[in-house]
Amino acid sequence: MESKEKQPVAPTTAQKETVTPKVETPVAAKPVKKKRRGGAILFVLFLICGFGTLFTIFGVYVARSVVPEIQNWLVSHNFVATPNTNNGQDKSPFVPQNNDSIGKTGDALTIPQVVKKASPSVVSIAIAGEQNPVPGTEGEFDKIGTGFIVDAKGIVVTNQHVVRDLKAEYQVITQDNKSYKAKTIVRDEVNDIAIIVVDANDLPALPIGNSASIEVGETVIAIGTPLGEYPGSVTVGVISGVGRSVRTGDGFWEAAKEYENVLQTDAAVNPGNSGGPLLNLFGEVVGVNFATTSGADNISFALPIDIVAQRVSEYKQYGKFRTPYLGVNYRMVLAQEAEFYNVEPGALVRTVAKDSPAEKAGLRVGDIITKINGKMVTTSLAATLSRNNVGDEISITIVRTSITGNSETVTLKATLSERPASE
Repeated sequence: MESKEKQPVAPTTAQKETVTPKVETPVAAKPVKKKRRGGAILFVLFLICGFGTLFTIFGVYVARSVVPEIQNWLVSHNFVATPNTNNGQDKSPFVPQNNDSIGKTGDALTIPQVVKKASPSVVSIAIAGEQNPVPGTEGEFDKIGTGFIVDAKGIVVTNQHVVRDLKAEYQVITQDNKSYKAKTIVRDEVNDIAIIVVDANDLPALPIGNSASIEVGETVIAIGTPLGEYPGSVTVGVISGVGRSVRTGDGFWEAAKEYENVLQTDAAVNPGNSGGPLLNLFGEVVGVNFATTSGADNISFALPIDIVAQRVSEYKQYGKFRTPYLGVNYRMVLAQEAEFYNVEPGALVRTVAKDSPAEKAGLRVGDIITKINGKMVTTSLAATLSRNNVGDEISITIVRTSITGNSETVTLKATLSERPASE
């Protein structure tokens, strides 16, 4: 019996159709994978270009805006000096051109240079101690304040409250520990200014600046003897405000005083700094440190140097301070009291001196002086008058009440004279 070999059976059309897709599927998938890989590469390249552009723009912004601002801040706070460009032709106000040119316009110095130049002119004010000195010695002195030399011939400026004791023996002690006895002391209580004259002819004097042109934000330097223990101490700050009003002496034993048009600074001022100089970057005195605020940090005050310079000029010309004199004895009527009594606030005239400018102007007892030259009299008539000079003609606005109770406002003119020695 012959065996029959199985012959291969040719696939039918249906079978071919089912097999064919299995063979062609991987071939058709290859182009799809290539497209996805190319798209990812393009996306990465797009991100790199985008971030690169952003970083470039940011770098340009930092270079043109942020870096110059940081540089200007460092220069303005004296951490670095502005580089001199144009082969030395560009003289920036913050670049010291000459270390010996202190006080000259356009030759600003760095803070250490100002301190080095000014310190020999800053002195400590001392008062005799309780102990009796050993014979042949100068005795013990307690440093109580600061001053500064304004004339080589021995003229020293300080605060009036530093040397207010008329019976005390005062000494001026220089940076090199030389001691000078106060020969003459001239006091201006209204403005808290005093001049001490010592027997010397070759003292280093500080240049006087101009406080009228000072601007908020200017760098200033205070030098003094804080706590009476640390002579030559330096603090630095800026002018925080100008034209401030400061009220001092509200204690039980001390009458209140108000100072107007003073400078505010954040340079630290402590007890013992009173009477010391407030300096600008040209080494010029722009103020006299005189008060700080208890219970608050970084708020101190300085008398503007312009009024001090006026007093120094008066002393050099007349040998004294010339105090403007109106010739009235008065009592201040403050706002709350005026409201209670239904009168105008101001200076109530209690007496009028004979042959005084007040009498010649027509002022009477009972008048209330409300304005001087159009400015309200709110705290002290004497302080308001002190802003004028001897010989000035002033306008006085008063409220005058008649016997019948009717009030009228009157404006008078008076020419200020010099306060008599007996007053």
